Amino acid sequence: MSRATVDLRADFSGIGVHLRGFPADCEELVRERWQGFLNPGADPIIDITVTPSGGVMDPGPFRGEKLETRLSGTRVAIEMDEGLCSFERGSGRVELQVHDGDSGHRFFGMVNLMLAAMAWELPVHGAALMHAGGIVVDGAAFALVGQSGAGKTTWVRLAREGGALPLSDDLLLLDTSGERPELLGSPFRIREFGSPGSGRWPVGALLFSAHGEAHELAEVSPLLAQARLGANFPWVGERIGEAGSPLAGVVSSLLEGAPVRQLTFRRDGGFLPLLRALARSGE
Repeated sequence: MSRATVDLRADFSGIGVHLRGFPADCEELVRERWQGFLNPGADPIIDITVTPSGGVMDPGPFRGEKLETRLSGTRVAIEMDEGLCSFERGSGRVELQVHDGDSGHRFFGMVNLMLAAMAWELPVHGAALMHAGGIVVDGAAFALVGQSGAGKTTWVRLAREGGALPLSDDLLLLDTSGERPELLGSPFRIREFGSPGSGRWPVGALLFSAHGEAHELAEVSPLLAQARLGANFPWVGERIGEAGSPLAGVVSSLLEGAPVRQLTFRRDGGFLPLLRALARSGE
């Protein structure tokens, strides 16, 4: 017996997504998790159709063990523990085939598959998903770039204790299509901090972390900055070297539009005055 479905539109701070065939028994969860982002009038740049795959999810915690990307011309298929997403590159039309399970597992499975597709499709529009923790200080957004173990959660927690607005401690939505790169409010990977709600903040700086006894900022060479940024775009970072890669254009826009620094910090919020001064210097 087939499940009832609903149509949903979401506006992630200017990034519109249309979800067709969304399971109705997951609607309460998505309205709770995406509160402030669901918008029936959203103009989508990505159109997603959700269908059952016929497979079954592991009922335990998500392990993220399976990630297989298959390319055939312009066709992309990404298989994960939660199911399969497939699309023509640059088309904005995505098919999600989601394994069966309880509503919570299916919802988070759909989100993971959706994010993988968005990671491929957003750069065409000058946007991207980046592994980074994000905060807003005095109206300027700062991203601490790095994968697991880079200290992102600790940094965001310390910044929040010092009065900063947390954006995420793991995955940031960004847009480089305007005059200045911006970090966007989203409901993705918000973990303990909660969503900041819809919003856009100009990037004050991109940061790489180091731990030490004194808070300080240091210059980062353009070559090193480009390499380290390129390694922190999930699902698509290896495509950055392709000829005409839209993601390469996003990275170039980030490096042209925002300073890049190494931030050395200890376990307190004493780095915040450095970020405020850096933001003021770029006004």
